[in-house]
Amino acid sequence: MNEAEINILVVIAKLKFEQAIIDSLSENDARFFNVAYAKGLSRSDTNLQSALGLNSEKHEVVITSIINKQKSDDMLKILEEKFEFDKPSNGIAFTLPVGCVKYKD
Repeated sequence: MNEAEINILVVIAKLKFEQAIIDSLSENDARFFNVAYAKGLSRSDTNLQSALGLNSEKHEVVITSIINKQKSDDMLKILEEKFEFDKPSNGIAFTLPVGCVKYKD
């Protein structure tokens, strides 16, 4: 039995970067992507707009994937450098430990 330590990578970013982020992460061995679309928080949305169903359209994407624990720092660095996640409002990313996965060769 072999063991692999894995993390779940969670990325929240602007919708326009969806495919570029997936491509970049995939090139660096991220696997099993799950994509969900969401509305971002906008200060211009008001309760009246919400009541009338006039909320802004979905413009955020939440991407999750499985990554090797040893590559976690590299993946986060890619998002910081290539997509400027170190600047406000460009996106956020974090990892969650899964522990280990046992598999048979």
